[in-house]
Amino acid sequence: MAALSEILEPRFVERFLIEENNSYEDLVKEIKNQFPGVRGCSLRSVKRFCSQHGIKKQVSVSDNTLDLDVRSAISEIEATYLLLILNCM
Repeated sequence: MAALSEILEPRFVERFLIEENNSYEDLVKEIKNQFPGVRGCSLRSVKRFCSQHGIKKQVSVSDNTLDLDVRSAISEIEATYLLLILNCM
């Protein structure tokens, strides 16, 4: 059976991952469904194919979500730091 580079079109992969917002795992499943028995269809090989063809799936986080996560992390660290200081006294 053919290898990934012989059956996949970079434009299809880019559209599937970026425009349709699917994951790499979803792409592996789709390839296996469309081409049963294809060799080398693993998550690692799909990511390698994408890297070789300059296809990058960017995970975007909104500013509000990032701000909330940073504030939460800082609060957790402050509490831990405060307990550490109080235990050392």
